[in-house]
Amino acid sequence: MLQQTLWSFRYSLEGALKRILYLSHSPLAVEDLEAVLAKGDLFHEQKSRESLRVRINKALNAPHGAFSFVESGWTLRQTECDALHDEIFALVSQNRRPIKQGEILRILQQRTQRSKGELMSRVDLESDWRFARLEEGDWVLTEWNLESLHEPVDISKEEIVVTQQSDLIKLITTEMEEYVSQLQQRTVEIPQEVVEKFNREDLKAIELLMEEKKQIAGFLDDLQQLLDKWCQRKELINA
Repeated sequence: MLQQTLWSFRYSLEGALKRILYLSHSPLAVEDLEAVLAKGDLFHEQKSRESLRVRINKALNAPHGAFSFVESGWTLRQTECDALHDEIFALVSQNRRPIKQGEILRILQQRTQRSKGELMSRVDLESDWRFARLEEGDWVLTEWNLESLHEPVDISKEEIVVTQQSDLIKLITTEMEEYVSQLQQRTVEIPQEVVEKFNREDLKAIELLMEEKKQIAGFLDDLQQLLDKWCQRKELINA
């Protein structure tokens, strides 16, 4: 019986940077980060018009990011964590597996009885160094060793592998499409809420709604890129 691992987990660029800096005992320069990423153990380089160095700098300097620059280089930003993100940390830690943000939000809705819109505006795992996003969009804890998450699968025929891969890709793309739809629906709801808050002269609430809209726009762009990649994989498997 042939034993084979179907998937090797890889981090997104931001996730890989978090993991590298988490393992480092001292701040690192951009050149050092680039050298580690170039090895390909944590991060799979994608074709891009921008160089890896440029994308690293963009990730490190992103507003509200998880990174901080000190005199000797880059390190993880140490900030006080709120109760909501602490609860997510406990949830992911207990599950001990990669988890999608949509699943996290559904569980939080059940536990806290808060609206999906409120949770989406408050949950920002990219800014929390404790969470690292994988290439496929799932979230893990930065402290985890990804190799410990690999589960070899016994297979006897190539057709079984193809079927399993196809089913997994279909599941992932369906989940991502559902989340994109939820985000798009939220972008429709926000203007209506802004009008309502404006009539009440609640400027603080309007400011929060506009910030939420900005975050959603960023999420949608990243998510659509990931969805496009997975759709390409789906076409290759089915070809």
